[in-house]
Amino acid sequence: MRHRWFVVLAIVVVAGLALGYVGLSVVHVIPEANISAMTIESRALGKSMPAEVWVPPGTDVTAPHDVLILFNGRGGDEWGWFGTVFSVTIDAIATDLAARGLIDPPIIVSAKIDDSYGMDSPPSSEGYSHGAYEQYIIDELIPAIDARFPGTADPARRFIGGLSMGGYAALHATFRHPELFAGVGGVSPAIFQGSLPDRDWMYPTAADRAAQDPLLLAKTAPITGLRIFLGHGDNDYPWIIDAVNVLADRLDARGMTVTPVVVPGDHETSTFHTEAGPMLEALFPAG
Repeated sequence: MRHRWFVVLAIVVVAGLALGYVGLSVVHVIPEANISAMTIESRALGKSMPAEVWVPPGTDVTAPHDVLILFNGRGGDEWGWFGTVFSVTIDAIATDLAARGLIDPPIIVSAKIDDSYGMDSPPSSEGYSHGAYEQYIIDELIPAIDARFPGTADPARRFIGGLSMGGYAALHATFRHPELFAGVGGVSPAIFQGSLPDRDWMYPTAADRAAQDPLLLAKTAPITGLRIFLGHGDNDYPWIIDAVNVLADRLDARGMTVTPVVVPGDHETSTFHTEAGPMLEALFPAG
């Protein structure tokens, strides 16, 4: 269920009689958990891009706070992570884990990236979305979140994640721009070795693949020190399972021990739901 924002404006009046002035400070506190809409006017894409935002109860949005930016899978939208029986319901999962003292809950922004894989790509006719989507994520979405939640405007507090295609987009953004993020979560990420018939547009040349493919970027990108979560269903697409294990091995070879979390299920919402809790625990451990 969507809830309206409830903003308590706390005005602290500090009397400075000796100095002859009164100082005012403003604190914006969200008293209860809620989901609200956010729209980013994208010049890169030439259209409005929607997002939904969940704020943990009691959050001072001006104070330092972690944020998790999430992306949808193919055919999904900004509601795929929130609120209904057909979604991952990560808001309910975060609420439960926080209540049990297992995580420090972040602000969560679920941002629609269409069917783009989060990449910049020219027009094509195979059914995916094309345009300057990476530019949108890096140059427009992140600054918009920073502006709305000033306490999250710190790479050490900014995390990113996604499911399926969105998991690829999250890994792609993090490995190409590691200076912007503290960690990444790949929930059944649609990464792959070799080629897939409808995705040749992603890597038209070997040089493009070297510059874009998270599996290759994992070998050299300056990502040591980042928190990384990987997971998949035990009956997921074989090419996803294989690629996730290859990625984990490449991270392990660089001294980053990442053990993929394997849960029961296919490539479906119930599987993503089961992976979401371990992702939150990996990225936002309590304390």
